[in-house]
Amino acid sequence: MRRFLLITFCMLLLPGILLSQEVIVSGFPIGVGRSIENDFFTPYHDALQQIADTLKKYPLAEAIITGGADGEVYRTDDNTKNPALAVGRAHALRNYMTTQFNLNPVQIAINSEEVTMKSPKGRYASVRISQESIDLAMLVARLRALEANTSFGDMLARLEALENQPPVEKHFTQMVPDTTKAFSDKFGIIVSTGLSTSPFGGMPVVAGGVTWERNLFIEVIGGHTLWTTKFDFNDLTLKTQKRLLGGQISYYPFENKNFGLLAGWMRVEEIADEYYEFVKLSEGPMFGARLNLARSLSITASYNPAKHREISNEFSSNKDGQFLFSLTFFEIFGGGQ
Repeated sequence: MRRFLLITFCMLLLPGILLSQEVIVSGFPIGVGRSIENDFFTPYHDALQQIADTLKKYPLAEAIITGGADGEVYRTDDNTKNPALAVGRAHALRNYMTTQFNLNPVQIAINSEEVTMKSPKGRYASVRISQESIDLAMLVARLRALEANTSFGDMLARLEALENQPPVEKHFTQMVPDTTKAFSDKFGIIVSTGLSTSPFGGMPVVAGGVTWERNLFIEVIGGHTLWTTKFDFNDLTLKTQKRLLGGQISYYPFENKNFGLLAGWMRVEEIADEYYEFVKLSEGPMFGARLNLARSLSITASYNPAKHREISNEFSSNKDGQFLFSLTFFEIFGGGQ
């Protein structure tokens, strides 16, 4: 706790962010890197002196020297766009500062870059004080000064005394929000569309219904083919279409609501266009399950032991080995999301 208060108080006392110091030495001769005389840096001596003074004042501070090469051609099949020249210029400036100002080389880092501007400004070496390092150095210096301050130590002692006081019993009244849903909020509407198999082939289907808290669903299902098929009857070839009508109840017993059980009734007819009467009929219960593959995509599989009848037969027959599958896209509105 003492260390935390000390650092917090120190940060509040910082006068502000020290602006980064930077000096750019430009105009290096073409093709010249490290091998340059100290007189070249003379016009920048005073500015470099300021950076050196900062490094000496804050031993934890760091300077970054960046050398640049602009790619200017200085002899056949050769140019200055290479890291060696850029790094050489950075080292030349580093050597000047360490010898002229007696700096610790550990406080100076070397960097390089290639520039696209072909001019003396592109042949340079720059030095700047790292903002992060100077902030850290200033913080450490102020921490040391504050630790030596008697009045600040007295304040910390009083804070520690307050922490050591016996606890005081406190009473709180917590307001718990009412999350009870209204009866009408638990109802919702579901609509869906997709493809389904049937005893007489696949067809597009649509469905709609209501839901209670998205656990219980009651839906009406309808389907109709948009294409025709052929059915031979008494030397006639009839054009037919298929239609489907039914209903189902689904229940999701698990909390994640991805898997549900269903039961319902399904009637499928193949009808002749000319007479609008069925030539094939399948009708019976269905029992199965529904799995939600994604937020709005589900697949259904159900067992359908139905009665079958064709127009040529007076009596129906049982089809106990029949299964139905469907893939639907659905959307739910309300129902206690």
